[in-house]
Amino acid sequence: MDELDSFIAEIIDTKKLPGLSDEVRTTLEEDLREQLLDQIDRALLEELSDEQLDVFVEKMEQTEDEGAAQRFLSEQGIDVEKVTARTMLAFRDLYLRSPQERIEQ
Repeated sequence: MDELDSFIAEIIDTKKLPGLSDEVRTTLEEDLREQLLDQIDRALLEELSDEQLDVFVEKMEQTEDEGAAQRFLSEQGIDVEKVTARTMLAFRDLYLRSPQERIEQ
């Protein structure tokens, strides 16, 4: 289990959803992981200027190297760990809020 899986499991446990079967929990974990990764990716890309984003897209179209994106972001001065941590905390905060708390914000 990696850090993201542990993080997702912890927020599901904290939410204390009633009647959560193992099958439903597995599906929920997968869905939340995908949503969180999408939000992290979006947050990282939002750190880039329009010009940097154009270069990023061009580079990613030319490579299959999975580490290329993180290297590019780091080379551009983006603190990937900081942005990731900030996004994870915001994700956790939103997930744990009640529907009423979400409306009030």
